[in-house]
Amino acid sequence: GNVLYSHDVFVETRCMLNLQRFPADTQMCGFELESYAYTTNDIQLAWTEDSPVQLNSDIELPQFSLNRMETGTENNVYSTGTYQGLTVSMTLARRTGGHVTMVHLPSILLVIISWTSFWLHGRVAHARILINAIFLVAHMALSLLPRAVLMKQNVAYLTSVDVWMAIGTTFIFLAVLETMAVAYLYRGSGEGQSGGSGTKTEDGVEAVEMTDINNPRMSLSGLKRSSTSAKLDVVSRITFPLLYLLINIIYWSLFA
Repeated sequence: GNVLYSHDVFVETRCMLNLQRFPADTQMCGFELESYAYTTNDIQLAWTEDSPVQLNSDIELPQFSLNRMETGTENNVYSTGTYQGLTVSMTLARRTGGHVTMVHLPSILLVIISWTSFWLHGRVAHARILINAIFLVAHMALSLLPRAVLMKQNVAYLTSVDVWMAIGTTFIFLAVLETMAVAYLYRGSGEGQSGGSGTKTEDGVEAVEMTDINNPRMSLSGLKRSSTSAKLDVVSRITFPLLYLLINIIYWSLFA
């Protein structure tokens, strides 16, 4: 006849994770149950055909969803003989909704808001630099969140979220550089400053440098610099969003 032998075993295991694609990563976790004292000559292990592994439907992982589970058998050869083991492999996909809300969305908003400085006049360059500097510090602080809180561990290699945060920080830093360039060109234009001193000719007539008719205190060379700073802002208003959109398409197609 048949003998039913039941034994309760509690096993705590760990699974090594590869976080290079975090938070859009998929993990493979495998476990093996193997006979310790009996070789294949003494015992044969096999999974039941119907529902070999049963899971409690009331228990779930907070960050992962179980996509697939596969079972099998494996024979391991040692110096004392061949031992049979039961293997189970689980494919876990990380739930990215919370991570996108906590990291990616705030990062996108900070980068977009930093572009508001392109619509401010060059005469308020100090305010423009201050605004972008605040956004830059805020984004750098946000970049510490994934490793400190979300991943629960600090790995030595780059992850996809590290690449994303580096992209956002770079865009905000470029906005700061653009603001500094506009401020330099605007100050070099001489707008808002008194004009240069005139020179007298031999006839006693004072010669004054040609100026802009709308702003008599600004020379033509200063007018060119002021026009260049305005054009730089216009170009930035178009270039930054288009480039950021292109990088977003590349990033999400590779890592999502």
